[in-house]
Amino acid sequence: MPGKTTRADFAIFRREVEKWIKAFGLYDWEVDVVHGGVEDSNHAAECLYQVDARRATIRLSKEFTHGSEFTKDDIRQAAIHEVGELLLARLVFLAESRSVTYEQIEEAHHDVIARLLNYLRRKL
Repeated sequence: MPGKTTRADFAIFRREVEKWIKAFGLYDWEVDVVHGGVEDSNHAAECLYQVDARRATIRLSKEFTHGSEFTKDDIRQAAIHEVGELLLARLVFLAESRSVTYEQIEEAHHDVIARLLNYLRRKL
């Protein structure tokens, strides 16, 4: 039996996505949060991005084969997972590139560390 998400679920998802974008300081990305349109029915959510354009779409599926029980905690977990995908997008992009320099990887690597440290400093 497929799982389904409601408008209320999407409101939670959107709020969590926005919370984690803010937490990690991902303001240099233009992010659309959408309910529906996830192509792989095995996934409850997805993050699609264009690194060069700094654009991303984070989607919560309306229906998926994950199972019939999808809790609010699962929705929150899906949101932070997809923002985590965005946080690491540049590193993944570079890893998949045919020509990449050590300096590019180091810059992307340290960008992630700086974002995590900024978040942790605010929490401590």
